[in-house]
Amino acid sequence: MPGRGLGSDFYNCQEWLKEKSLPPLTFLVLKKQSGRPSDEGRYNGRKFGDMNDEEIQVMQESCFSYEWSSKVLKALGIEGPSPED
Repeated sequence: MPGRGLGSDFYNCQEWLKEKSLPPLTFLVLKKQSGRPSDEGRYNGRKFGDMNDEEIQVMQESCFSYEWSSKVLKALGIEGPSPED
């Protein structure tokens, strides 16, 4: 059903990130009304809705603080900043 959980594309993205030991970027996709990820989404077997705000914040901070090297960005198909940036 659309609008519930992560949906197949985000779920596949999350699983790929987990395989590569990368932070769970799916925690950054928020519902406008609550400012939280979908309650139905899951990470490591737990629903996002069962996580408290602090747990969500820790997962989000892991995404922001991760050192996204050019190698990781290339694996994601993203061009990193040029050396002069």
